[in-house]
Amino acid sequence: MLTSADLIVDEYLKRSISNIFPSDTIFSEESSVYGIADTSEYTWIIDPIDGTHSFSTGVFGWCISIAAFKKGSILFGLIYDPIRKECFSAYHGQGAFLNSTRLLAKSHQFLEHDLYPT
Repeated sequence: MLTSADLIVDEYLKRSISNIFPSDTIFSEESSVYGIADTSEYTWIIDPIDGTHSFSTGVFGWCISIAAFKKGSILFGLIYDPIRKECFSAYHGQGAFLNSTRLLAKSHQFLEHDLYPT
């Protein structure tokens, strides 16, 4: 599903990133490659509205997703929930955060009992 909001947010994010980092490549779920993929040192991957169906029906459960890589190695990723005003972010070698609060992992994780949205 694709809405006009997807395209508006997609264009806004691509323009904002490319204004600050003009030589970077941007991949988006909603459009083709923005920049020159073969020569860029940095690559961005964006999903302007992850959960478009939820967004289009007016329910929570959608977010904005952005990740950045340097020569194939992850630098950071973030997921922003504008309804709850929560920004989950993780930075390579620096940990994960909810807004400005550092998140701590439990010592034992049993992934088979967890539920993950896709």
